[in-house]
Amino acid sequence: MFIENRDNHDWSSYDFVIVGAGFAGLFLAERLGREKKVLVVEAGGKDDPLNLGKGDFEIEATGRYIERLGQRSTGFGGSASLWGGQTAPFSPGIFDNRGDIAGWPISYQDYAAHLPDARKWLDLAASQNLHAPISFEQGIFEGCEGLCSVRFDFPAHVLMLGSEAAIERFAVMKNVDVLLHAKASDIVLGSGGTGVELLDITDQRTGAVRRLPIRCLLLCAGGIENARLLLWSGRKYAAGNPLVGGPNELTGKCFMEHPVIWPLELFLDSRADLSSTIRTVIAGEDKKAMWSVTDEVSRRHGLLRFGVSCFDLGAPPAGDHNFNESDSYYLARAPRYKNVQVSFQLEQSPHPGSFVALSDQLDRHGRPLARVHWEVSQSDLANYRKCVTVFGGLLSQSGHVRTRLRDAYRDENWDQVEFGRCGHHMGTTRMAHSRLSGVVDPDCRVFGLANLYIAGCSVFSNGDFVNPTTNIVALAARLAHKLQEEVSNTGTVLRFEKKLQGPGQLISGWSEAEEQGTWSDGARAEIELHVPGARRIRIVGRGYGLSMVELKANGITVYSGSVRSLCQQTVALDGNDAQNLVFEFDNLTSPKEAGENDDTRQLGLFISAMEVR
Repeated sequence: MFIENRDNHDWSSYDFVIVGAGFAGLFLAERLGREKKVLVVEAGGKDDPLNLGKGDFEIEATGRYIERLGQRSTGFGGSASLWGGQTAPFSPGIFDNRGDIAGWPISYQDYAAHLPDARKWLDLAASQNLHAPISFEQGIFEGCEGLCSVRFDFPAHVLMLGSEAAIERFAVMKNVDVLLHAKASDIVLGSGGTGVELLDITDQRTGAVRRLPIRCLLLCAGGIENARLLLWSGRKYAAGNPLVGGPNELTGKCFMEHPVIWPLELFLDSRADLSSTIRTVIAGEDKKAMWSVTDEVSRRHGLLRFGVSCFDLGAPPAGDHNFNESDSYYLARAPRYKNVQVSFQLEQSPHPGSFVALSDQLDRHGRPLARVHWEVSQSDLANYRKCVTVFGGLLSQSGHVRTRLRDAYRDENWDQVEFGRCGHHMGTTRMAHSRLSGVVDPDCRVFGLANLYIAGCSVFSNGDFVNPTTNIVALAARLAHKLQEEVSNTGTVLRFEKKLQGPGQLISGWSEAEEQGTWSDGARAEIELHVPGARRIRIVGRGYGLSMVELKANGITVYSGSVRSLCQQTVALDGNDAQNLVFEFDNLTSPKEAGENDDTRQLGLFISAMEVR
């Protein structure tokens, strides 16, 4: 249901808080809301789904050209309200480790297992029809070696999440509340628990701030805003904190787009059918394909992924001197030739020199805009030239085509080449095996934080060249599955929030329970568990500073290391009905010593809950 921003609302009752009401956010809300209580926070409203966020989401663009509003939409439905319906899944090849920066930390199979779920939610066919031939696979091109087609999908009905039907669907969801006109402006990691600050941006209360306590926060605000919010929130803490992307401060780095170029003039036998390279409706089914090269050719030449669209411009001009000078054999092959416009949509490699940062310019609420600096690396420019050369050569093998580079693309150096772009903002909180090479782990959890996850294009380690909608939803389905699996496998959950504190669990060494949990205070803390047959525990919480801990269960050491790492793993116990847990801390500090506030407690572990299985 849609709710108002009221002081007397129980804001602490939500199991999940989701920032952003686009594809990822609304999919996760719908799935997680089947079992848990969910709050969706959206900066826009529901009356103007195509509002581009003027006053809230402008950007400062440097480097290559990016639109000032970044092709982002505020409002219920988010940028999903701009979706034209074209989509395709990732190629298995992008899950290989390619280039100098580590790629996806998950396998293609791990991702592809969730494609059926994504396709169903987007109202796509159960699977792509990969066997029915299209025009590029028959006729004069049939049997051309090294060339192939990449098929795109269109749903029977384009899912417009800002539509009246979608609004009505979410309005009646029992466990999902939607708060509109509320912009997430800050994430707070403090001794009082984790929270997110919301700006009320209604006309009546512009700029009023509310802080929500959170159990689990999911950022689904897009490739630019996810990074901007994390960077702004991380400014308050020590260098290298999880919000700014760990020790290498990777949040915002490796911003990727899908560059578009028009490098070729192409003259094509008039008998060639180009109908499949544009959107057509055949027997009620939308179809589109782009021309490309086979995986074998890509591997052999080390090419990035690309797709080519061709558009018939009619017969070449009669006065085209260069065309008329083509060899007589070529001119005799067909009754006439057509002039074809060719566009390449390209994969971009992750490149640290392309990034999202905080601008010195402020929005109307006094927060910094995002500065988007889009660059394409020299290695990618060289690769794109190779892609064009290889494709042109393969296309010409039958003798039915002549190609030539357009004037702007004839130099070896493509530094000054003009690029178009698709409005697909990717890679700014990339997924990785390690916090040294990414912002989120393979489960989309921010490294070093137990209850902060990110979904959407920003977690893409590589982006392929295809439109990302299916892949956003597939990865959101994967995240929903993991979160639901955690919920279903938790067994007994002991909570340590103030209002849920149970007697006899915390024995000593703990501060008074706060809204979201309690802090250890000092070098030793103790918990007594009475859960029959307990064999494993998982602590939901976080460490303070660089604190270390040795955890003993019934006198036996079961963990030794950093408190942060303790909150990211499951610890084995011996299965006794009674478990005495002793935490022995080292390398402690207080917020006062860290210069944060006047709190003198020696903080080690903030514990919100403990899952016992």
